[in-house]
Formats: sequence, structure tokens, C-alpha cells
Amino acid sequence: QAGKPLFWTLMGFTFLLGAAWEIMEGLNNIAGAPVGTPKYYFDVAKDIVNDMVGAIIAAYFVERK
Repeated sequence: QAGKPLFWTLMGFTFLLGAAWEIMEGLNNIAGAPVGTPKYYFDVAKDIVNDMVGAIIAAYFVERK
């Protein structure tokens, strides 16, 4: 149970960083699709999911003994 706080810290930090990145992409019109379109929202969701999967994998290796 000792790794739970670290896991949630990694998840939260990854989500916030990913969200900030998506905001930057939207503000600078460099997202995978025009802002406001269904493709844009799909791209944002896909990117956030990819970020979180990467964080889960990283947390696994950090917590592994």
C-alpha cells in the first residue's frame, strides 16, 4: 500500500500536464484537427488516454522492486 500515494501523484501530474499541453495546442492551432470539431475532441481524448496509459506503465516500473 505504500505506493498508492505515488501512483495517484503520477496520475494527477500526468493528467494536468497533458491537459495543459492540449490547451496549448488548441490556443496555437496545432492540434490534430480544427478546434471545436469532433475530430479535435477525439484527438484530445486519445492524447489524454495515451498520457495516462504511459503514466500507468511508468508507475509500474517505478514501484517494481
